[in-house]
Amino acid sequence: MLLGLVLQEEIGLVWLNVSMFLRGLPSVSAYTFVSMFESDWPRKLAVLSLAGAAVQTPGSDLQTYGTIAAVLYAMSLLAANLGARAWYFMKCRPILQKESFFAPILAYFVAMVTGIFFPYLGFGQIQAGGKAAVSLVIFNSIIVASMFVVSDLDVVQKIIVVGSEVSTFSLTCSRVANERVH
Repeated sequence: MLLGLVLQEEIGLVWLNVSMFLRGLPSVSAYTFVSMFESDWPRKLAVLSLAGAAVQTPGSDLQTYGTIAAVLYAMSLLAANLGARAWYFMKCRPILQKESFFAPILAYFVAMVTGIFFPYLGFGQIQAGGKAAVSLVIFNSIIVASMFVVSDLDVVQKIIVVGSEVSTFSLTCSRVANERVH
């Protein structure tokens, strides 16, 4: 649900961004003429695969592996979108301007690798360096770390994940407390 509603822009239009920034298509119209599919099918496929994994029998291998595969696919979409934007902001020339069967797949892979190694370059607000860039990285790291801590609280786990009344943080704290007592 979060992926489909909150991160809609972050994982949306990935195929279009990769086609324009890495393959060198000049416009959305050119993408429409070249492509056989609509521009946002990867996002819809990610949401569908997560929904499909969610309706499986709880605790089954199909649900576990389906969820892992869907999350990895969604992460690759996010990385490819960041990579395509990073390619554009680094002012790199488009690659793979010739049409072939493997050109979109190779461009997607290059965008995904670029997004994994240079994720912050995909943001338009990044300065060239110095204090502003360091403060932005630190600020974003603090936000991500605090989200991890908050998401492990029992109150949040009871709301978000059904059946997880005890979080890993609580288990760790109780284990440490038991070791001190004994």
